[in-house]
Amino acid sequence: MSAKELRIRPAGWESAPAEEDFALSDMDHTMPKIYVQIVEVFQLAPHVEKAKVVDSMAKGLEFTLSQFPILAGGLKMDADNGRLWVTKRKDSEVSLFVQDLEETFPSFEELDRTDFPAATFKGHRLLPKAVTEKQLFSPLGDNQEDDLLISTFQINFIKGGLVLGVAIHHNCSDGPGCDGFLTTWAQNSAAVANGTSFQVVPKETMDRSRLSAKKPDAARWKELDHKFPVLKDGGGPPPPPPADFKMPELAIRMWHFPKSKTEELKSRAMTKTGDSWISTYDAIMSILWKSITRSKLELLHPDLGKEVILVHALNTRKVLDPPLPETMMGNAVALPRTEPIKISELLAEDNLPSIAQRVRNSIKTITPQYVAELPEWIAGLNDRRWININMSSFLGMDLAGTSWQGMNVYQKHDFGFGVARAIRFPDPQFEGYVFVYPSRAGVKANAVDEGIEVCVCLERGCHDRLMKDEELLRYAQPRGN
Repeated sequence: MSAKELRIRPAGWESAPAEEDFALSDMDHTMPKIYVQIVEVFQLAPHVEKAKVVDSMAKGLEFTLSQFPILAGGLKMDADNGRLWVTKRKDSEVSLFVQDLEETFPSFEELDRTDFPAATFKGHRLLPKAVTEKQLFSPLGDNQEDDLLISTFQINFIKGGLVLGVAIHHNCSDGPGCDGFLTTWAQNSAAVANGTSFQVVPKETMDRSRLSAKKPDAARWKELDHKFPVLKDGGGPPPPPPADFKMPELAIRMWHFPKSKTEELKSRAMTKTGDSWISTYDAIMSILWKSITRSKLELLHPDLGKEVILVHALNTRKVLDPPLPETMMGNAVALPRTEPIKISELLAEDNLPSIAQRVRNSIKTITPQYVAELPEWIAGLNDRRWININMSSFLGMDLAGTSWQGMNVYQKHDFGFGVARAIRFPDPQFEGYVFVYPSRAGVKANAVDEGIEVCVCLERGCHDRLMKDEELLRYAQPRGN
């Protein structure tokens, strides 16, 4: 059914300048030109007054936009050098759509029973069409007539609950930055419902200057150029796919690592005497890397002597000294890259400790010096639009991943009717990619042995083989697919 559109201006817009420009940081230019898409699922009490829910969320958003004014702007790009910025006009607005899906979407009870499968949450049903149908930002600079919106939101009522759809442009913010915004929006919406004060964020929230640098001279840039193999300057647009390329069918499936099994897995990954500490995340990523690589052999027939890598994401807000605020909006994510390893070595027997150590060592490379020097390398590029992640995960043998484990969705995303019960990237159409989600142990009913949820995005045949992988199945099970 059609959605009702509310146009929201930041509180106090009447006294705002006629136009404001917000510079994006050097680090912001490393992100792909897509939207961070988020759906959060909430349970609602029977006979809840939907109009009051919408009113409190709209008024909460109005004040929150005054704290995060960049979200009301439009993305711009310098066609000569690829530099990005956001322009906000005095009367700029953000769209908040509202639609009722009670008769056409699974109920909260059904979603809860099947553990909220990511593939169920189709973006075109739960997010505004502006981000699911419109062509994304062209690096060629040939779509500058209209500003590309930075953010848009949609409230979807379902039987027994609500699905909030959020889209924020990735060049404006990473996942943790979106989490800071959503936490603030939730607090302000709850304040409207409860008649309490709005939440004012620290002024540093909008300051991304520490993630930029002055342009280095040629000698300095040459010194920096070998330090960031995970990124490359493509020098121009990538070649188009072959004329006969056909997009394969993807399978987007949730997996669950029970708490007892993650402890067992972590123990196995630390069995060698003298190995340093690893995290549960390291252990999960190591076995996923190994098993997903094994699942792709039949499709891609790689040379087993070929070297492969894992590239994942790390929030650097706490790496910097002093740390950045948790609510800081921007891209403070770095991309740890494992040392290359031959496929034959990655798939060898009884090597999980060494693989987990490889994952941990990649995280250790992200130091305050790394975070200081990366913007300097970016600042030295003549054209920023061709920055690419230097890997081959889409229908390739590398693996990419990200973690939203640090997001406060189950602790702080309470808009006045209880915290969220699930968070998902809606039906992500990626391949060779994994999302690690925060545990739902605190919000799931009868959460006996509830552990870590992971969304795995693979070509269907590869994913079918993954679901029979004996090593992976010792520690994880497909969930709600």
